[in-house]
Amino acid sequence: MNNIFGKYYPIVIDCETSGLDPDRHAILEVAYACLDLEHGRLRVGSSETFHVEPFENAQFDPKSMEIHQIDHSHPLRFAEPEAIILKNLATFILEKAKKAGYRRAILVGHNAWFDLAFINKAYQRHNLKSPFHQFTTCDTATLSGFFLKETVLAKALYKAHISYNPKEAHGALYDVEQTAKLVCYLWNKLNQLQKQANENSLNRS
Repeated sequence: MNNIFGKYYPIVIDCETSGLDPDRHAILEVAYACLDLEHGRLRVGSSETFHVEPFENAQFDPKSMEIHQIDHSHPLRFAEPEAIILKNLATFILEKAKKAGYRRAILVGHNAWFDLAFINKAYQRHNLKSPFHQFTTCDTATLSGFFLKETVLAKALYKAHISYNPKEAHGALYDVEQTAKLVCYLWNKLNQLQKQANENSLNRS
């Protein structure tokens, strides 16, 4: 994995939130998916999701809540305090990054600016150090726009011949795993094109 994404360890993140404003709305679910390099191809590694207790005085946008249908007060959600989840997430990510030869991580996501804004605000709220670069991301929406001519996740997955179930969408774990599959497809495709270009160059010389 060393240096395939520059100086930062890539990890796919998806957040389900109670609205669109990281100052007023809470993270309700956060999930990660690791990326592994095997025989020169990127593949999806381990993944996990966490149910997060809303921070005190968080607001809830009815439109957002209707989309993901998370009942934040349900006792069987087994949600944990935000600060505990953030600490555990940072420890896990930094350990993975160190083993792979990186010092910090970069957030990979579909419309990654949205997830990074909520992650940054959450770490600031608890005066904790984030494992992610503060503003640089790897955005699969942008990459899909270039390579697949689609920026919507479902449409990009369709173009990449990756399954997508709308009934499971807007769950953090499902979305993060599908996004991870998409970034693997895009990276592997680009890597293949680069190899072909190098071979063609050698054949012409």
